[in-house]
Amino acid sequence: MTQNKLPYFMLYILASILVISITMTYIIIQKDESGAGMITTNYYDIMFTNTTIDFDSKIQVNIDDDKDKISINIPNINEYKNKNSFSVDVINIGNIDAYVENMYLNNISTEIETSNINLDISFVKDDVIKGSQTKKIIISIEYTGEELKEETGFSFDINYKFTEVVL
Repeated sequence: MTQNKLPYFMLYILASILVISITMTYIIIQKDESGAGMITTNYYDIMFTNTTIDFDSKIQVNIDDDKDKISINIPNINEYKNKNSFSVDVINIGNIDAYVENMYLNNISTEIETSNINLDISFVKDDVIKGSQTKKIIISIEYTGEELKEETGFSFDINYKFTEVVL
C-alpha cells in the first residue's frame, strides 16, 4: 500500500514545486516590469464657482475646473476707468490643505497698451486654501489710459497650479 502511494506523493511534490516556481517567476517578472513606483493621490479637489460682478458690465467669466483656469473677456475696457472688480469663489472640497504653487496669466489679448491696465488678483502664489474651505478670488482691473472712442476689448486667462500642503 505504501508503494502505491509513493508515485502520487512524488507527483504531489513535483506539482507543488512547479506551482511555487511559476509563482516566484511571475512575481520577479512583475517587479522588474513595474519597478518601485510611487502612487500619488491628491486629497484636495479645487473648484471655481459663483462669479460675482458688482457693477453693470458685459464682462464674460468662464471657469474650467479641469484645468484650474479662469477666462475673462471684457468687451469694453472703458468700463474699468474707475477700477472695478469682480470675484470668483474657489472651494477646496477635499480634506487636505492645498497651496498655489504657481499662478500664470496667459492668452492676454487686447489692442491697447497693456501698461495702461492695472490688474490686481487677491489669490496668488503661495496662498493656502484649507480642506473644505471657500475663499473669494477678487480680481480688480483699472484702465489708466485715455478714454477710447470705440469699444476695445481685453481678455486673459488665469491658470492656477495647486499642490498639497506638506507639514
